[in-house]
Amino acid sequence: MKDISLIICIIITGIMILLHIALFLGAPLGEYVMGGAEKVVPRKLRKFNIIYSLLFLWFVIVFISNLSNSSLRLNNTLSFISIIIYALFLVYAIIANFCITKNKKERLLMGPLSIICFVCSIIVLLPF
Repeated sequence: MKDISLIICIIITGIMILLHIALFLGAPLGEYVMGGAEKVVPRKLRKFNIIYSLLFLWFVIVFISNLSNSSLRLNNTLSFISIIIYALFLVYAIIANFCITKNKKERLLMGPLSIICFVCSIIVLLPF
């Protein structure tokens, strides 16, 4: 169950990396993030997309390192803390996507993805 949860987290977080790289490059996908106020993220805000991409990349590395057959190994404490931080970020994302945003696209896509990834993160944390 842990490996399945890790793979789901890797896939969803990988999708987030691709989304934020596309947003950085000017793709008209801004309705799916940050309240969906802009269809294309303004140039001055695109630096945040790179920051998000790098953070999500870190979490993918952490998840990969926790797969049972992975040769990549990180310190257990570092992995545990990283996954807790990610889970807390997902709690924020769930609240923002369901309670704060008025954007239907963000609510219908990002909200459920955040919930799925949060539940999988908690499953990963249980055996620590």
